[in-house]
Amino acid sequence: NEWKLARTICLNKSDNPAPTTNQLRPISMLPVFSKVYEKLFLLRFNRWTTKMNILPDQQSGARPHQATTSRVNCLLEQITQSQRYNTFTPVIYIDFLQAFDKLWQQGLLLKLNKLDCPPAYLVWMVNYFTSRSLKIDYGGIESVTINVNWGAPQGSCLGPVMYVVCHYDLLQLFANPVNVHAYVDDIAIVYIPSIHLKCKHQIIQIEKEINSDMQNLLNYANDWHQPLNPNKTELVNYHKAVQSPKLDIYYADVKILQTNSFKYLGFNLDAKLSFRSMIDAQFSPFGQIALYKIRRSAPHGEFVTINK
Repeated sequence: NEWKLARTICLNKSDNPAPTTNQLRPISMLPVFSKVYEKLFLLRFNRWTTKMNILPDQQSGARPHQATTSRVNCLLEQITQSQRYNTFTPVIYIDFLQAFDKLWQQGLLLKLNKLDCPPAYLVWMVNYFTSRSLKIDYGGIESVTINVNWGAPQGSCLGPVMYVVCHYDLLQLFANPVNVHAYVDDIAIVYIPSIHLKCKHQIIQIEKEINSDMQNLLNYANDWHQPLNPNKTELVNYHKAVQSPKLDIYYADVKILQTNSFKYLGFNLDAKLSFRSMIDAQFSPFGQIALYKIRRSAPHGEFVTINK
């Protein structure tokens, strides 16, 4: 079926000149009529998900009237409110390994059936996932046809919707679902220590709570074939103190890296919430342009220096 054949290009996500398969982002170039067909289906499917209130309020991705700024604002508000009463606020940033490519199609259909999805929609999706194929395009040279029996095509408008619907119940795994912030597969979990405990006991309480959530997440990932990348899952301890406490958090026996900053949905959120790195990143290109123009306008042979 030509409507189900995608031309796929692989983008390098890393600085490695010879990237591994995990460092590539496959983008599927779908036929135009296939995209139109998907959009027509989504008009009806989204009405059903909205009517049944399937997606949690904490999920801002792949739904109307929501954006990355909506989720970041909610996250920042929760962190700042917590810091009014606590010395530190840990946030775990979850990274799924090739989220769309690893989507379990049979698991999606199983959950939709559990949600009493209209039979016509189920039949449509079974047909959509059946007999899909792709050709990898590298420099204008195409590979042989590869059959695809797993995942949702990146580049389709249907992929993100299928992903969030498949994992609509993911947030309920955590001890406090209201503290979980999600934008499709980008998840941030806020942990708020008890104000009735001393700092030493707060650390013990938080470590126990986070490690329990990580174990529940590991069980879910194994059951629904949606693996995480523990090497890219990070912890930031937001605080006002001189030095933040170090936490021992593990996922699948791998210690989660604790950093001083994380880029979430395009926003660099440092541990002090100073936004300094984000501001520097925004103004750096303008500074380079200004310096170039100054040097161009300087008299010939005169060396121009600018002290930071």
